[in-house]
Amino acid sequence: MIKKYTFYIIYIFFLFSILEIGTRLIFPVFKENNIFYDKNEFHRVSKGIDTYFQIVGKTKFRVSKLNEKIEFNEKKSIWFLGDSVTNGYGVEFENTYYSVFSRKLASEINIYNSSNYNSSYMNTLSNLNGTIEKYLKPQDIVIYQFNFNDIIDIAQKIAYLDRIKNK
Repeated sequence: MIKKYTFYIIYIFFLFSILEIGTRLIFPVFKENNIFYDKNEFHRVSKGIDTYFQIVGKTKFRVSKLNEKIEFNEKKSIWFLGDSVTNGYGVEFENTYYSVFSRKLASEINIYNSSNYNSSYMNTLSNLNGTIEKYLKPQDIVIYQFNFNDIIDIAQKIAYLDRIKNK
């Protein structure tokens, strides 16, 4: 009886393994982690949606199409910084909230989005202090959108400093 069930369990495991490997080979959307995968440093597929980037310095900016160039100029700008939510994870570029802002205000204001998946507060601060501050003007607005997982590194640092202080 145990041999019979063991055989069926091994058979089912083997069958599902073959199906999994076959699916990943035949359907590219299931390649890697199915959350997102990079085709190259300028092109990422997120939940089956193509997303494109321009890199300025060490900072990625999401753009509407491959090879689109961001123009920095003297107009007032709004800079959106953050993580995958700010980036528009799994959302067509036209439907991201910064793209909607851009359509409404494009003649008056520049809209830039520099956000990345799994971006912590320290990554965002590094981008702000590295590349972005070179283009910031006094009248610009910076909007930092975060989720609680983005500030874990700060909470851990504060907790560590509190432990040291209280020793």
